[in-house]
Amino acid sequence: MPHRPRIYQTLINAFPIPESVNIGSWFLGGHTAEMMNVVTTVQKDMFTPRYYVDTLTDNMSLLKAQVYEQSLIQVEGNY
Repeated sequence: MPHRPRIYQTLINAFPIPESVNIGSWFLGGHTAEMMNVVTTVQKDMFTPRYYVDTLTDNMSLLKAQVYEQSLIQVEGNY
């Protein structure tokens, strides 16, 4: 990660950025996997809280997001 000035890092810690993640697909599929790959690469402490939005016809995307968020909680609990 590139070096950032201390004031920048302080502001990030003080003011986290909410993140909206639009998952689910009503036509071809694959969008959830792509978005979850993006979510796994962002700084969790900077982009919080995360809001997941899916389509009415998608039965699996929110479940995948819930499993991912639960895995973060379990990892944090192990430290």
